[in-house]
Amino acid sequence: MEQSGFIVAVEFGTSKIVGVLGRKNEQGVITILASESIASDSCMKYGVIYNIDEAAGKFKKLINLLENKTGKKIGKVHVAVAGKSLRAIEHHETKLQEFGTPVTFATLDRMEQQAKLNKPDFFTNYSVIAPEYYLDGKYESDPIEKEAATIEGHYRLIVGRPNIKNNLSKAIIEKAQIEIAGFIVGPVAAGAIVLDEADREAGCALIDFGAGTTTVSVYKGGLLRHMAVIPFGGRTITKDVTELGFAPASAETYKIRYGKVGKDKAKHEGEISPDVDLRELNKVIQLRQDEILLNVINQIRLSGYGDKLEAGIIMIGGA
Repeated sequence: MEQSGFIVAVEFGTSKIVGVLGRKNEQGVITILASESIASDSCMKYGVIYNIDEAAGKFKKLINLLENKTGKKIGKVHVAVAGKSLRAIEHHETKLQEFGTPVTFATLDRMEQQAKLNKPDFFTNYSVIAPEYYLDGKYESDPIEKEAATIEGHYRLIVGRPNIKNNLSKAIIEKAQIEIAGFIVGPVAAGAIVLDEADREAGCALIDFGAGTTTVSVYKGGLLRHMAVIPFGGRTITKDVTELGFAPASAETYKIRYGKVGKDKAKHEGEISPDVDLRELNKVIQLRQDEILLNVINQIRLSGYGDKLEAGIIMIGGA
């Protein structure tokens, strides 16, 4: 929501739905006034709304909590887009003009708007980011007012299944009767918040370990170069632990309290109780964690920047 200087942003995560209300001053600085979260329970899978009615009910409760805490009536919200189908793909736009014509902001804006209209079959184009421009075949970091007959714009399109946006709209607009002020790509926003310019310039991989998914975003030269979502997360590990005969709540508790991976997993010997064998518990956790990390490493290699990440790997996320 952005009315009377107030902004509300909501993220539907696999483990919890989070809402933040802030106020932006004349200098554009945002002050957080309130934040709330509600457990997603079974309404979310892999970062996408699975049960629209349940998600709408939880969203209404979240909005009520924010309104009660701040005394502000919320009429619209910015919503984060996430999910296992999200990915970044390359897209090129070309503009021909008379030789000697300078490049203008208007020209570049028209090229970007055209890029926003492009989408692969069966996918929705959620954002256009990371433009690079080539004038007459030569890279130009600042093309404005430079003369060129051919302008090439190289973009990254963030695309995903249409149901991500459709389900959010149904839960928020149709069911909860709240307006959506705009959609924000969650992984891109996380990179903007967590990474400083030096990290993005030197090159780094931002790994977001979530409950339902693990997102890999690779940056180099100040721009997002690659993004992919792995459909495994902390909840996947918990589900594996339940196969040892535990209820989901107990499996989550044991995972967090006693789970260890790598060399540390050998430190526990014996059992917590007659029902819990720590060696078996950690073996299950290690196997799934290895699978997740192998997928992470593979995505970094697929980016083509695996040996160019001078700032290394930066990890975030509740899992």
